[in-house]
Amino acid sequence: AEVLCVDGDFSSIVFPFLERKAIRVRNVPLAALAESITDDTWLVVFSHVQSATGQVADVAAILEAAGAHETYTFCDTTQSAGVHPVDASLFDATVCHSYKWLCSPRGVAFLTLSERFDAQLTPLQAGWYAGDDVWKSCYGPQIHLAANARRFDVSPAWPAWVGAEPAIRMFSELDIDEVWALTSGLGDALCDGLGIPQQHQAIVTWADPDGRDLGKLIAAGIKASGRAGRLRASFHLWNDESDVAAVLAALR
Repeated sequence: AEVLCVDGDFSSIVFPFLERKAIRVRNVPLAALAESITDDTWLVVFSHVQSATGQVADVAAILEAAGAHETYTFCDTTQSAGVHPVDASLFDATVCHSYKWLCSPRGVAFLTLSERFDAQLTPLQAGWYAGDDVWKSCYGPQIHLAANARRFDVSPAWPAWVGAEPAIRMFSELDIDEVWALTSGLGDALCDGLGIPQQHQAIVTWADPDGRDLGKLIAAGIKASGRAGRLRASFHLWNDESDVAAVLAALR
């Protein structure tokens, strides 16, 4: 089977396929993803928002091409859930770690599956929490897995979920379109100040191969990161224009 991935995408959604010798993995640039789907493509895998660059995938084009070739779709929403509107029901599978924009502790992650894709999969780590009734699944030898995607659940990291619950509830009550308008607007304001084209993203990146700009921000007490030879600065719902001004002042 062919799995189509994106050049430079986060390794956690690429390496598992590369490990399986029976799977043929093909990589293409994000901009060419939709047009690269063929009748041989069993699954197209991509991040909704790229970790290294902040680029937003053209979901409509990918879904249209996947539908035309009867290809399953797998979307990682880790870099979008909580900041960019995303509808998990559009895809055959989504995965999301919540310690990024959802501001939750590490150890809380989510999986969604369409009914048609769910029917193609078999749990590899089924335990008591994957049972149809978890409290009747604590002891063997009978196995009665949940009939839906819950059969892929693993035992939760309990303390992490205690912290995640109020954070995720808060984000569920927000207008994510407004959050995106704020954050991408701040990103564009930073681009204007830097004299580079607007990227219309909450994650703004620019070339910084020697890390000089990153060093300036760190020295000024501003948290940013370097990824793939580029400086990566991002804005969330608590940021405002003063943060843009602080970045620009540190870089002068």
